[in-house]
Amino acid sequence: MKTYKMEDILKNAKIEIESTPKTPNMWKEVFKEIDTETPQPRKKFFHTLFEYKIQAAIGFAIVFLTMIMILDRINPHHLISVSRAEKLANNIDKKVFEAQKQYEEVIAEMEAHCPVSELTSQNDLAQAYFDKLHLLDQMILICKSSLEDNPYNSQIHRQLFFAYNEKIKVYKEMQNLKEREIS
Repeated sequence: MKTYKMEDILKNAKIEIESTPKTPNMWKEVFKEIDTETPQPRKKFFHTLFEYKIQAAIGFAIVFLTMIMILDRINPHHLISVSRAEKLANNIDKKVFEAQKQYEEVIAEMEAHCPVSELTSQNDLAQAYFDKLHLLDQMILICKSSLEDNPYNSQIHRQLFFAYNEKIKVYKEMQNLKEREIS
């Protein structure tokens, strides 16, 4: 395999160019051989845009309408109607107040089955239960009085339900203590 040096390739190209007859139409022939056209100056964007007026107008209209539709969906004022919100709020209020009544009924029933006065043991555990019940009763009274001023405060409702739940747990523990005293 024969290797060519760059100098040899350039010398051969020079000889070939010099031996080629020079004619007046030589460059035209060269361009035909290369099969290229003379480059046209590039049109500016706005000139091209005005050539395609209808297509551009349709494109801008589509983009504009799409933006309006997207922004309309994002607008939070259209998420729910006022009447629907009022109905939902009333349903939630009913459920919250029903849950409060159910807690009070369960606590009243537990107080009937396990009256505090029946625990006669004078140990520290019974005293701790009495103190905890007293604190929970105070917490329930504070929550109820706060709810009179602000009946839709969800944080106060959570605190009230927490106090009810803790009071039920204390009564269950007291019932277990009472059963242990009997046996």
